[in-house]
Amino acid sequence: MRSFPLRAYEIHSPRMWQQSQIDMAFDFILKHDMNALVLHENALVDEIIFPDRYFSNEILWKNWPVRRQGLLYRRDYMQKVAREAKRRNIQLFFETKEIYFDMTLLELQPQVRNADGSICPSHPFWKEFLRTKMEELVERIPELSGLIVSLGTQ
Repeated sequence: MRSFPLRAYEIHSPRMWQQSQIDMAFDFILKHDMNALVLHENALVDEIIFPDRYFSNEILWKNWPVRRQGLLYRRDYMQKVAREAKRRNIQLFFETKEIYFDMTLLELQPQVRNADGSICPSHPFWKEFLRTKMEELVERIPELSGLIVSLGTQ
């Protein structure tokens, strides 16, 4: 098995949000000479990152206080998982279906809509948003080894 440089265990279910399941995965990885954990959820990044540049704490408190609390809880949890993976010398990857955005962003960035109300996919904002979001992900979870993305569309 060592001939494969990456030997990963993947969790693609809500079990990733249960500490006991993560602990069992870590134990399995180490027991079977694996070296990585992949957490796969279609909108995983959006479960833990609403870029501060667009969704300030004040905006979240005012408009989406319950969502804010869930976001902070999930982020804190993933930071803990990442620290524990690093402590055990296990790489951690997030796998997402695609990189997309929460629809609430359209309320805050109306300029991304065309005159007919459709979303303009080539608006310069999207490149900025994606860069900002990924930079914040890496800043918030520096132990993350990488991101696996399936470039599909909803």
